[in-house]
Amino acid sequence: AMQTIVRSPQRYKVVLQYFGKNFSGWQRQPNDTVTVQGTVENAFTQFIGEKTAIVTCGRTDAGVHALGACFHVDLMRMDKKRKEYRDPYDPSTIKKAVNFYLRKLTNDIYITHVETVTQDFHARYKCSQRHYLYKIINCEDEGGSPFEADKQWYVKRLLNIDLMREAGDLLLDLEDWTVFHQSGDEASPLRTINRLDITLSTPDYTLSRFPLRYINIETSSRSFMWHQVRKIVSVLVNVGTGKLSLEELKVLLLSKKESEKSRIGKAPSTGLYFLRADYYPYEILDSSLPHTHHIEQDLDHEEVPQDKVEPPLKKFKK
Repeated sequence: AMQTIVRSPQRYKVVLQYFGKNFSGWQRQPNDTVTVQGTVENAFTQFIGEKTAIVTCGRTDAGVHALGACFHVDLMRMDKKRKEYRDPYDPSTIKKAVNFYLRKLTNDIYITHVETVTQDFHARYKCSQRHYLYKIINCEDEGGSPFEADKQWYVKRLLNIDLMREAGDLLLDLEDWTVFHQSGDEASPLRTINRLDITLSTPDYTLSRFPLRYINIETSSRSFMWHQVRKIVSVLVNVGTGKLSLEELKVLLLSKKESEKSRIGKAPSTGLYFLRADYYPYEILDSSLPHTHHIEQDLDHEEVPQDKVEPPLKKFKK
């Protein structure tokens, strides 16, 4: 009797960068709306020759960028002439091929890294930490430079960095984010953030007679609520300009009133970057060795208890 080899799909972890201006966010839309997920899946479909779905570590809104977003994808490698499955693709082949098809669709997405992983890797549920960066240009000139548009938030009023850092300390201590909670978001407002760093740099050149200041805000958490990072940035800027005093902020953070939520505000999406995702230990299958050889990813993370894992996303209605 002939022996049939049953092949199962090979899972890959993929890291990518994108410039968000021309996309209506990450999530694939049922119509012709241009999204990051839709564009990446198109490129995979052209490469593989069949419809491909990807699973991300986090969905970003319209206009938001990414320097190190992550998704996983399951692929079967088909020999189109002989109509049979072959050994899995090498990660470097996937990177080259998908970037080739992406370039035909857009100049705004680039895959930086592909790894062969086992089926228990999951881009969303095995993510231990998500890191975001928010970029601000602070300059008292009346207009921004065309080179800086769409990649950061141009704030004209001079920001007091010391006050912003004090406000940041209050947010680091916060355990109930009700006043930041967006209606319609199913995530719990009971959470903490692990890091909030505000750095200031002044370039040697200036594009106007006013001093130019770059302010970077980085924050990390296991997961963020919808618009949470942009609301954090808005609060820091409101404190930095003097619109909101630290005492007023302390009172506001304790508020459970729906009417107070508007005082938080929301920074524009243009300055927000998904920086990177960290993962609980997972196995990397080295493609240059036989498939029995595993490399342990060495990360200092504890496994999450099951009740702490986020519920799955609702199925997208057709």
